[in-house]
Amino acid sequence: MIIFLYGPDEYRRLKKKQLLLAEFRKKHSGLAIRAFDCAGEGVPAALHDFLGNQSIFDPVRLAVLEGALEDPSKELAEDIRSMVGRSDTTLLISEKDAPNKAFRFLLKKPVLFQKFEHLEGAQWRTFIKQEAAQNGVALDEAALVFFARVYANDTWRLATELAKIGSLGKSTIQKADLVALDVELRPDFWQLVTGLRSWNTEERLAILEKLFSIGEPAGKIFNILAYQQPEKLATFAAYDTAIKSGKLDYEEALLDFAIS
Repeated sequence: MIIFLYGPDEYRRLKKKQLLLAEFRKKHSGLAIRAFDCAGEGVPAALHDFLGNQSIFDPVRLAVLEGALEDPSKELAEDIRSMVGRSDTTLLISEKDAPNKAFRFLLKKPVLFQKFEHLEGAQWRTFIKQEAAQNGVALDEAALVFFARVYANDTWRLATELAKIGSLGKSTIQKADLVALDVELRPDFWQLVTGLRSWNTEERLAILEKLFSIGEPAGKIFNILAYQQPEKLATFAAYDTAIKSGKLDYEEALLDFAIS
């Protein structure tokens, strides 16, 4: 059997992977689990041997694969394909990108596949509420909107911040609390973002460069700007369409905004 998890939302993909591993460990010996980083030297050959040799001590086995789609050899693809329909060995494959032509069979039954796109809209807000609840925190509507805007497409940082807040023992969080807690923001972050509204092009470019230099994600900056400037909704909507269609990335959209 093959289970294929893929998509850009690494945090949710990892949680699903951990859940599957936990379920396997409950049913079978942990010794029956092997991990293979297929990008490593000699690893595809080791995986080939593992798949070809069934042990009487481990009648049911699980192989966890990373970097499988990066291997250009047909042999690895065929080794993986040979596990389709097998009941004695399960392959759990997790990748950021969709499979190329050689691995396209991973998106066809009987393979169990699941895609982890970045959540949006109501699904994104529901996910934030669930993550907050798991950390013993309830968010008021303003705080929820804040998180949804600031951490769009960044579930790792969202989860990190909610875990930090959960450790404080405060059951309900309002937007004012987030400012007081300086949630995952550099001390001068808001000042810098506000400065992007300057009429001076050189100043806007300098501020944008500063934001990038301190490691702030371009997607986060973009969403906060859009939220702060409703009068330019049409402009940001056009950028958003171009980004989602692959014509621009967030950095290019912000640069265009800064010089326009």
